[in-house]
Amino acid sequence: MITAPEKLMGKYICLFSHVSNTIFSYEICKVKNSFFKKMIEVKELIGDNNRFTYFIEKPLPEGNEFLFIILKNSKVYLNKYILVYDALKSYKVMNDIKYKVLKTDKSETIYFNYLKSMERNMLVFDLFDKKEIIPICYLDTKINQLRGKFLLKPNRNYLMIQMH
Repeated sequence: MITAPEKLMGKYICLFSHVSNTIFSYEICKVKNSFFKKMIEVKELIGDNNRFTYFIEKPLPEGNEFLFIILKNSKVYLNKYILVYDALKSYKVMNDIKYKVLKTDKSETIYFNYLKSMERNMLVFDLFDKKEIIPICYLDTKINQLRGKFLLKPNRNYLMIQMH
């Protein structure tokens, strides 16, 4: 028999979405440099909806920030929230996040620098396949720095999101 501890530390966030929607979720970490950290989710099918549950192990007193990217049919929704105590508040303006849609005619490569903690402040999504593009990490010997690159396929639309 498994018993629960007397006091569970942390918080939960639950989101509901139709099964045809695709959701990507990231915690926005702000230390010296801002970067995205993929959130671990538990996904449950309830009728025609999915319930996504996210666990925040170490809630910060000043609040934890989150970015949810929802791909619904041919539309993209960016939602930024902050969790302070037990309230989840939405941001109206996202000044620190820049995004744009890239249309490729031929194969392209986007280069970026990794942060010292091996984190990155850029995300790229394939809007056709509804998948996150995973970057390739390499050492640039000319400048002796760890870099990354996204390889983009031709004739596709991509969503690029970057922290500033």
